Amino acid sequence: MARSGTKPVLARRLAEADPEGMTHLFRGMTYLACTPGGLELVDQFLEAGVKAEQEARDRSMAALRGGQYGEACRVVASFEATRVFGRGLGIDWHNYESARDEAILRLVFSERLARHTNFDENAIKMIQVAAAMMQIWGTNDPQTYLDRGLKDDEIDWAVETRMLLFRAIETVRRQELEASGIQRVEVLGSGNQTDCQVCKSDNKKEYPIGQAPLLPHEGCSCQAGCRCILLAAE
Repeated sequence: MARSGTKPVLARRLAEADPEGMTHLFRGMTYLACTPGGLELVDQFLEAGVKAEQEARDRSMAALRGGQYGEACRVVASFEATRVFGRGLGIDWHNYESARDEAILRLVFSERLARHTNFDENAIKMIQVAAAMMQIWGTNDPQTYLDRGLKDDEIDWAVETRMLLFRAIETVRRQELEASGIQRVEVLGSGNQTDCQVCKSDNKKEYPIGQAPLLPHEGCSCQAGCRCILLAAE
């Protein structure tokens, strides 16, 4: 039968239910308990970290809205450099190069997807900022940055935000593939049977890199958005 309660309560229940087993399980182990004063310091440290992160997010968002893409990247890098374990593997936040992120941000704020043609300027600005924040903060969830006041409940604004960021990232990736000498590419779909006909029809097709379709596919009607990617063809 499932039991609920705080950790101390659950620990006591386990000890009472099987004192011999619990004694055997923990015999020979040494445990350190934090003093009340120590716990208070830990709480203060965590609270300060949460506050510092929120301030960094606010500053980076303000920089993005002002078109200061380099500054937005520097704010994030400065914050990550202060953390005991900065975000990402192998990233040296003290010597972070922002050129690639800045290129993606410029595209986020300049690209217009055909699927967004009928969006008003407020909606466009909102998803641009949300997409940019996703990029510099390394998240796939834009909901925090989307205003609940966005109109039209039939539109999945999170999907539209991801598609805008997707276009910017794929554009930079294509430039990188071309710069590395790749001449032919293959469109790889998700393989999901629920993919729309546009994505299914392009799956595993090869193109000269200059003739490959821009991703996400403009005609994509997948519920979760286009999930195709470009790969170097063998």
